Amino acid sequence: MGLSGEPDPDPSADPDRAELAIGGGETADHTVPADSVTRVEPVDLSSMTFDQIALGSRRLIIDPPLALNPTMDEESGQLYVLSDEELGIHVFAQTRERLADELAEQLIFQWDTYACESPDRLPAPARRLREALRTRMREDGLATQPEGR
Repeated sequence: MGLSGEPDPDPSADPDRAELAIGGGETADHTVPADSVTRVEPVDLSSMTFDQIALGSRRLIIDPPLALNPTMDEESGQLYVLSDEELGIHVFAQTRERLADELAEQLIFQWDTYACESPDRLPAPARRLREALRTRMREDGLATQPEGR
């Protein structure tokens, strides 16, 4: 409700009204007391495109580049979420920067777990993920692990 007791106007009707992410001491009913707000920032749901990801000394080259559209989580509306069913991606974080870090960690884990494993040691769903990863990515750098470890 607005201050006058009237319903709040539809935010989508006003293009100058931006959605905000508010961080702080969230309560069980998903309200944030004003004195506990630690950050207020515009929500940026623009596409995120990755032609490579790096973690430590490791780097995966992604071709064609991976374009993902972030969403906000449905429960709290405070976490950015990236998902891609084919590549088994589902990561979330409070900021876009941390979201990119989470993506890198998940892809390196999946690369090590599935793409570097011998296909005969994997069940059918994991073999499909292995092939999807190996079709789109390759590891570049000193930390490449041999297949079928």
